[in-house]
Amino acid sequence: VPAEADVVVFGMPWDGGDIGACGARNAPLAIRDASLQILYGVDRFSGRPLGWYDADRARPLLAGMTIGDCGDVFVDHGEPQSALHARFSDALRTVLDAKTLPVVIGGDASVCVP
Repeated sequence: VPAEADVVVFGMPWDGGDIGACGARNAPLAIRDASLQILYGVDRFSGRPLGWYDADRARPLLAGMTIGDCGDVFVDHGEPQSALHARFSDALRTVLDAKTLPVVIGGDASVCVP
């Protein structure tokens, strides 16, 4: 069940659909690691998110938006791609039924199928 969030992030560590995208399964971890380099502000009194500060535009981004990370969709490398897509489709359906915006990070282009 997705947390009460405006946006829910899923990692999709899959690169079995494209031989040329070997290594794309490492992308969710790399993206999360890189995101830790950017300061995400939270109001100390209300607990509401202040967003990220964009120094180029001198303003916050996504202020007030809550973001939940559901972790990575489990991938058993060697399983049929259809089984992975079915499991991922179920997870997406749960998030969409909760009226939350899903954001998928990582994986090869085949993760767009679900």
